Amino acid sequence: MLRSTLKNIGLTENEIKVYLCTLSLGQTAASTMAKKCGLKRTTVYSVIDSLTKKAYITCFLRKSMKFYSALDPYALIERSAQRVADAQRTLHEMQKCLPLLNSLKEKHQNVAKLQYFEGVNGVTQAYEDSLSSSEEILAFASVDDLHDYIPEYIKEYYVRRAERGILIRAIFPFSEEAYKLSQKDKDHLRITKFIPRKAYEFCPEINIYDDKILMVSPRQKLAIIVKNEDLADAMKKIHALSWKQAEIETEKILKKIESDKKL
Repeated sequence: MLRSTLKNIGLTENEIKVYLCTLSLGQTAASTMAKKCGLKRTTVYSVIDSLTKKAYITCFLRKSMKFYSALDPYALIERSAQRVADAQRTLHEMQKCLPLLNSLKEKHQNVAKLQYFEGVNGVTQAYEDSLSSSEEILAFASVDDLHDYIPEYIKEYYVRRAERGILIRAIFPFSEEAYKLSQKDKDHLRITKFIPRKAYEFCPEINIYDDKILMVSPRQKLAIIVKNEDLADAMKKIHALSWKQAEIETEKILKKIESDKKL
């Protein structure tokens, strides 16, 4: 806890070692610090220089030798309190500026904004954006392609989305993998509808949420996020229309599954 707290105020691991060492030794020389900390003397001198600039250590001369003393722990509390006060003052000032900032944003709110992502890291970064959704996510997705491309991430993503209370209504081309996934709908906070794979097979996933459209192509290893209220609204209406037909198709598909089980 002590080390993590000191890290939170901006000290590195070596700075923490040297500060705590100096604090425990009192007024001490760099050579003594090096032995106590188990660090090379050159490293200690470098860290001392850093801590001196940050005012966590002070230097003084005694008989032409340099000695060092650590900042009093109570002074750390005062510094932290000052940081909190500064942060609160900045927050208050930002709140006053918010109307002006929003007015600047509103001038361009109808302009479509495009973000492009490549590779596994880029695609997963794009998915992370959907976890900020303030409403349910509407999706068209090919489960098989997605699970082949980022199997571990996507399974963990399902759980985190559900933990955030973000419902997803998904339309999947039917497959064994998609059906298997639908059995976890309750755990994943998802409502699944199926469409015939032969008639409507596709690879890219499309997620619509808030004023955004997320499009992911596992085969091309890329993702695009389009931010535009009008486009997102149109896609939501397309999903609503597709959902009605998917409900009919899902009923047919599930009836066939039950019929095949009886054979």
